[in-house]
Amino acid sequence: MKFICDDMLGTLAKWLRILGYDTRYGAKNDDELLKISKQENRVLLTRDKNLYERTKNKSSSLYIKSMSLHEQLVLVLHKTGIKISKDKSLSRCIICNIPLENKRKSEIREDVPPYPFQHHERFWKCPKCNRVYWKGSHWTTMYDRIQRILKELN
Repeated sequence: MKFICDDMLGTLAKWLRILGYDTRYGAKNDDELLKISKQENRVLLTRDKNLYERTKNKSSSLYIKSMSLHEQLVLVLHKTGIKISKDKSLSRCIICNIPLENKRKSEIREDVPPYPFQHHERFWKCPKCNRVYWKGSHWTTMYDRIQRILKELN
């Protein structure tokens, strides 16, 4: 399942990418959002009631009232039925939305600070923006949030 988020849902777009879902963000206007949603078969996620009402197929869009990221994620997971997979998480760049490439430690030596380089073995790199990812302490915090959401859904 693929998504497109309106400008009011940037953090949600980032988190869907963290979870491994192809999520577009940053369309110029509502007409472009609707066009991309239809052309690329993406579920439109919006906080704009008027935009939601303009969608012809309500099953391919979701109106999100809450400003709380936690509530937004719970709603999207519940309504779409998408699953959270530890293997799929951290598979897309949170900036570019491009699938990440696995990199050997020797390939990224110059791209990461010394501490993560010394303490981690697995790294991923975005082929577009060259951002490097690893499962550091931030990953544990994100994974804990994901676990809380999963408990709430069950």
